[in-house]
Amino acid sequence: MKKFEVLTGYCVLIVCAVLGLTPVACTAQVGGPIPVRVVQEDGRYMLLRDGKPFEVHPISGFDELDTAITAGANTIRTWSIKHLDNGRILDEAHKRGMGVVVGLWMGHKRDGFDYADPAMVAKQYEQNCKDILRYKDHPAVLIWAVGNEA
Repeated sequence: MKKFEVLTGYCVLIVCAVLGLTPVACTAQVGGPIPVRVVQEDGRYMLLRDGKPFEVHPISGFDELDTAITAGANTIRTWSIKHLDNGRILDEAHKRGMGVVVGLWMGHKRDGFDYADPAMVAKQYEQNCKDILRYKDHPAVLIWAVGNEA
């Protein structure tokens, strides 16, 4: 069995929304996107999924989803689009009623990425836009996580 890490505490996520653009087809989906919103009520913030409060109980990883559910998880997190396995992971999570925090990989300086290089930044931006458009309407997408230990 592959291990997974149950995350505790709060994860800082940057929500990336792309509106008004035509999505690229993804794997077969049942239904459309599930609306997700953050609302403030009595001085506290709450995540609503399909209009109902949704408390995130995440794991970091995408293997052994049934084991994760048994342990109390309702959300998985990936580090990059490549971990979605062309949408298969989204489909598997959706079948189980789980949400997915989809990671958008950001270049790391230690790997040679230079944020002062406009061409590199533009290429990364365009790739992230394509990735978002490809998966944004999948019902398992809960939120986008921009960067991982960048």
